[in-house]
Amino acid sequence: KIAFLLKPDSGPISEESTEYARRIMKIIEYFCYFIILFTFYRTFFPARVRDEDTDDFSNELRRLKKERQIW
Repeated sequence: KIAFLLKPDSGPISEESTEYARRIMKIIEYFCYFIILFTFYRTFFPARVRDEDTDDFSNELRRLKKERQIW
């Protein structure tokens, strides 16, 4: 489809258009592989975020997390 969109108004699809379309499709393919591998990596090795905030709001949130919630 990319090569068809890049084709000149008259005549067949040029070789440059098909090469460009192949290059774009490879980039999209490798980007999809990257997303899949990154998702796999983060599934088994999640990011560890440290809770180092010391402001009053963060301390209040920590205190509320520790309390038992009765609704």
